[in-house]
Amino acid sequence: MANKEKKKMIAEVAFDLFLSNGYMTTKIIDIAKKAGIGKGTVYEYFDSKESILLYLIENCVAVEYAQMMEKIRDCQGSTEEKLRLYLRQETEFIKKYGRYVDDMKRQFLQANTDIAEDIMEAVLGIVRMQLTTVMKMVEDGIAEGVFRNINPQFTTSCITSYVSAYLTSSFCFNFNYKDSKGEIVEMPGTQEYNEDELLDIIMHGIGA
Repeated sequence: MANKEKKKMIAEVAFDLFLSNGYMTTKIIDIAKKAGIGKGTVYEYFDSKESILLYLIENCVAVEYAQMMEKIRDCQGSTEEKLRLYLRQETEFIKKYGRYVDDMKRQFLQANTDIAEDIMEAVLGIVRMQLTTVMKMVEDGIAEGVFRNINPQFTTSCITSYVSAYLTSSFCFNFNYKDSKGEIVEMPGTQEYNEDELLDIIMHGIGA
């Protein structure tokens, strides 16, 4: 197996373990065992678990996200149809990766400074793709008269923040709790995800 292919194989094995067992709990030895190689062989290709994470973000997650954003940019539908596609793409992305974001943040903040900065820059690259794509939708919507003449940059920030926070809370965390009697209490505002309602609020706001 060529060096490039072996490196990719190790990273893919690590990715599967990160997604199934969590980034924090996965050790280099776990990756080596799953890949059928020695621990030392992993270190021949990667200096640390953080360097594997950086490789995965740059070569897997960012590539996948770029393809998602390209689908939205290539969509020939209306602004509303593009927004709906954006919601669906973000939903799939959050469901796949969202529940591990905090886990990974804690780890790379403790990592080697250079690696941590590189990981942060890679993550910010994904955020920039998101903001650029949504801003284009907002600007097109304003030009077409679908949206009011509003600040595109501020509106983009509001939409992306709202969508990310809502989807993360819907698919990654359970905010319900048990009261003193042991009964489950639902937090106010928590309910099953509803794409139509989310899109309606983005398009029309909450004013009467």
